[in-house]
Amino acid sequence: MRLIQNAEILKYSLLLGTVMALYNILTNLHHPYLIIPSTIAAVLIGGYIGAVISKNKQLLADNKARQAEIQGNFDRLNQLQEDLNALFYNHSSWIWSIDVENQMMKVSIGIERMLGYDAKEFEKDYEFWMKKTYPADMEIVNKHYQRLLSGTHSEAQWRIYHENGSIIWIKVMGHPIKNENGKVVRLLGVANDLTKAIEMEKQLQQVSLTDSLTGLSNRLSFNKRVEEWLKAQTAKNNMAILYVNIDRLKVINDMLGFKEGDLVLQIIAKRLQDILRPSDYMARYGGDEFIIALPYTEKANIKAFVQSMMARLTLPFELKNQELDVTVSAGMVLFPEHGTTLNSLMSKAGVALHQAKQRGKNTVRFYELEDEALVKRKLHIELALKRAIDADEFELHYQPKINLSTKEVEGVEALLRWKHPALGFVSPAEFIPIAEESGQMLAIGKWVVQTAVKQAGKWEEEENPIKVAVNISNLQFEDPDFLSHLRCTLEQHKLSPHLLGVELTESMLQNIHTVSPILFELRQMGIHTYVDDFGTGYSSLSILKTLPIDFIKIDKSFIDEITDQSGYSTLVKTIIDMGKSLGFGLVAEGIETERQVDFLLKNGCTLGQGYFFARPMSVQSFEEFYKSKKLLM
Repeated sequence: MRLIQNAEILKYSLLLGTVMALYNILTNLHHPYLIIPSTIAAVLIGGYIGAVISKNKQLLADNKARQAEIQGNFDRLNQLQEDLNALFYNHSSWIWSIDVENQMMKVSIGIERMLGYDAKEFEKDYEFWMKKTYPADMEIVNKHYQRLLSGTHSEAQWRIYHENGSIIWIKVMGHPIKNENGKVVRLLGVANDLTKAIEMEKQLQQVSLTDSLTGLSNRLSFNKRVEEWLKAQTAKNNMAILYVNIDRLKVINDMLGFKEGDLVLQIIAKRLQDILRPSDYMARYGGDEFIIALPYTEKANIKAFVQSMMARLTLPFELKNQELDVTVSAGMVLFPEHGTTLNSLMSKAGVALHQAKQRGKNTVRFYELEDEALVKRKLHIELALKRAIDADEFELHYQPKINLSTKEVEGVEALLRWKHPALGFVSPAEFIPIAEESGQMLAIGKWVVQTAVKQAGKWEEEENPIKVAVNISNLQFEDPDFLSHLRCTLEQHKLSPHLLGVELTESMLQNIHTVSPILFELRQMGIHTYVDDFGTGYSSLSILKTLPIDFIKIDKSFIDEITDQSGYSTLVKTIIDMGKSLGFGLVAEGIETERQVDFLLKNGCTLGQGYFFARPMSVQSFEEFYKSKKLLM
């Protein structure tokens, strides 16, 4: 721009100077002292004229550029306004704005599709939306509104009446707008229809709580209901739990087929329903097992009732035009005489059932105090556990997690095993409850983490990085040193955090406010989190989505049934669909057949573990397994 301006000055200076010089010559002005000053004056005047013209041109160019910029901004604002109008008037969500000072509300046309009301009804009556709120949810609405007025972002969900009288679930998110003085003058937000999602979750819950073959409640439903009952009871209330098992159902399945075996289960279920009183509660607890809760007042009466029930259950069956005798065995415990928690009652009912089976089946066994041999074994195990770590009796076995599509090893789960010099291999199902009761689980859990991380670090150092997941007990998770122990262990063995995963049970995640900080810290560290045995606890996917969880593991009990019972197939498919939509990774546990693999792949679950691929194995066996897999790939 400066160069152009100088050129204009030079041009007009030369032009006017030249004209003046020629003029002087042509008019016979021969005195040099007159020619030179007049020419210089002409040059200066020409330069001035050139500067003025140049400045005007620059001003015109700047003005044109500014007008173009203003027009561009105006066009962009128009486009943005059109986009906002399209969003406001066409989005399926309900966008809203409240003028707090003037008590005026503006809503998008999405409200007509969502609730059936004309948007003008909300705009005419400031409190119209509150009048249509479901009465029981008004407290939620008021708290939400007060949070917004206090200047805080708020989210809440509640019910509201549709124009046709039906009830709609909505999720509302709002944000306060403040003026220059910090006063809230406007509220902006959006509301979404949650009705279908909530209905789907209810259906999922119903499927998850019902046995599809018999129509009875299932194990999860029974556990939940009885635990709630137990919490509300005192020592003055009495209840018996009867654990029923069909004798030799496997023989019936082998001889007559699974269809006839299922018919036996349905007949037994129907007979039990006909016998039981309105106050009793029954569920199918497993493949050939039923569980019944029987409130009672007199011990003698409940025992007589159970004996009568057993006699009626063993009446002959007619299957395939032949009469068949089917018997049942049962174990019974009493609350509060034999225990006050569901775990203790079920454990003892299982002992009583086992004793009934050992005594020839077709009988009911009332629980008696553990005999001397059982007590001695339990004490022996408790004392032996205290020396097991120092005696180097524990070891970890590793079960591969397999990519169901490629059959590659994606990682392993580390599982604790104990080989006692005298007792031999002791089942984790036997020694872990004893370790928890005797307060030894925390030390054992730390040993598991230390050993698994050390092994994973060794694999990473050998350039075979393998993801290792360890099971964390409730005591470990609640330990104040849990996170610091993990950090120190990772640093000690130089393991990359992303190669470590922790597996937690659903029951450990019930108190969201307590567990959230720990889970967020694990995520920041790079450690993956798994919810183990999903579906056997009381968590829902909608609750888990608020937590930083990476994977959910579908419990083996569901996988066992997916190819045989449509109810479980639907449940597993729904868990997979909802889990994927919420961003969780999915791992199927307990895969034992190729049909289960095909079902899982077809429905979008690509990671699993189970005996179909490999049992838990020692480090050496796993390394050989892993090498053989790599050679095949």
